[in-house]
Amino acid sequence: MKQQDYLYNLGLDLYYGRNGKVRNLSKAAETFLEAAELGHPYATAYYAHMLYWDDIEPEDDWHIWEQKAAEMGCKFAEAFILEKEAEGQFDLDDLLYSDPIDPAIKERITQLMKEDADKGFLLSICRLAEDCEAKGAYKEEAEWSLKAAAQGAIDGYWRLGLLYYYGQGIEKSYEKAVECFTNYAKVKYESGCIEYPLSRFEKRGYPKIDICFFFAELGSGGAQSDAGYYHYFGEGIEQSYEKAVEWFAKAAENGNANGQNNYGVCYQYGHGVEQSYEKAVEWYEKAAAQDNATALWNLSYCCYHGLGTKKNVERAGQLYMKAFIINREEMQRYLENFL
Repeated sequence: MKQQDYLYNLGLDLYYGRNGKVRNLSKAAETFLEAAELGHPYATAYYAHMLYWDDIEPEDDWHIWEQKAAEMGCKFAEAFILEKEAEGQFDLDDLLYSDPIDPAIKERITQLMKEDADKGFLLSICRLAEDCEAKGAYKEEAEWSLKAAAQGAIDGYWRLGLLYYYGQGIEKSYEKAVECFTNYAKVKYESGCIEYPLSRFEKRGYPKIDICFFFAELGSGGAQSDAGYYHYFGEGIEQSYEKAVEWFAKAAENGNANGQNNYGVCYQYGHGVEQSYEKAVEWYEKAAAQDNATALWNLSYCCYHGLGTKKNVERAGQLYMKAFIINREEMQRYLENFL
């Protein structure tokens, strides 16, 4: 195997966290750059891709490397350049808007992507799956996602999890959805903690509560905290402080700052548990240590009034100012209600 091919494959393993490698974007970028400098077209495209999308060092000019990849014969790079030129972004990196793309140009971009996808190039495969999602072409999205997952691409795992869960474009399977999300989590986080990015579900119009409890059962601290919230306020589900506490406790033990704060609230007001200012402060302290603004406010209140902790007006002020810096709008709203 040529050195450039070895480096390219190593870069893929580091980028996707596969073949026994822990995902490391910084090392992946360095490895792709080495292969790119040796003339590997796909490694060059990956390096350009990472410069455009990922926060890597050192900063470099993504479209110069993309152009190099295109000149070496990478169709993905050629398609990406064509797309950014059509959007008016090629000379203005990170532009916050884009112009509509002519349908004929879109078709050409898709054709170019497919040329490299048919050769197994993962960036093209994942991009085509994304395009199919945007069009609601779930069967095609499933086909591309299966190919991506077969090569260990985390985005493939994620998309398949969604498709299996809802039975879109593929036979519905709760077990396979769990397997896919778990594989994604193992790669994304060394701890294996399940990610819970609600925005990706909302984009598809999936019901919040449905998704929330699915991920809460899988062990997502964020979802567990949200599940507790739904029960605490009875939003779209039975109102129950006791059930809220169960979920808040799980989230808190998982280290989720919102869950820790909410668990503390339950203790402060005796909702679903025996009232205890001391235990409330204990959980507020843990959440505040993670810079949770609401917990900092709650802890500030307890310090000011000497609830569950020694009265300390000076510390109360310090905690409030820190909370204000972290989340000015929320703290202003709390202060107005307090006054």
